[in-house]
Amino acid sequence: MVVDECHRATGKADIVAAVAHMARAKCRFRVLGLSATPGSSREAVQVAARPRPRLFRIEPALMCMRCA
Repeated sequence: MVVDECHRATGKADIVAAVAHMARAKCRFRVLGLSATPGSSREAVQVAARPRPRLFRIEPALMCMRCA
């Protein structure tokens, strides 16, 4: 499952319910979460990147040359 704007996948968001349903049904799946804006502050990014069950790794974003 690919989730764009995954930083919004919190609380009662539909994607959270969908992933929880799949997990309860014992489906075998992986989630690729994509986000260009995981937070507007260092603290928000650290919250987004905190360890969670079933979270295997977080890859740092690659910035384009024009944006750097």
